[in-house]
Amino acid sequence: DVGQLSFEDFAATVDREADEIIGGNPFLVPEKAWELTLGVDERFASGVGSLNVKSFYKQLEDVNDRVPLAAGLSGPGNIGKGRVWGGRAEGSIKFSKLDLPDITMNGSILWQQSSVKDPFTGLKRRIGNLPKYEIAAVGRHDLQASGTSYGFEYNKKGPTLDSDVAKF
Repeated sequence: DVGQLSFEDFAATVDREADEIIGGNPFLVPEKAWELTLGVDERFASGVGSLNVKSFYKQLEDVNDRVPLAAGLSGPGNIGKGRVWGGRAEGSIKFSKLDLPDITMNGSILWQQSSVKDPFTGLKRRIGNLPKYEIAAVGRHDLQASGTSYGFEYNKKGPTLDSDVAKF
């Protein structure tokens, strides 16, 4: 897998509110990954729902994160090799078999760990832009008689790291 770069990673920008210059890096290369995935996909009888569970391991090269660019200035750059491992579970259920027609629920849970060498401290740490976990749930009820629907959506991402010249 080869990652995609953003234009703002190449051009320097100024954040006036934070009184900070965010340097661009013309030498930035896309992150590359080899991924090994093992999973199970189960479809339940009569279209009641599905469950997908997988575990993964990624070996990364040219990890994209912040690097020192000049005295007191940092920006996007490549910090070497890293790795990510974890698991994801996704499910969907239709409540029609429980006498609750036209109600569906979808959800997913991701848990992951990562490891990379911090370019500022030299210590091993998590990869900054990868949250430790993500949880998502969506529920929907279609009202056939009136042609309307309502529902909810819940998303939660775990903490990420911000490593820079002056802060961690």
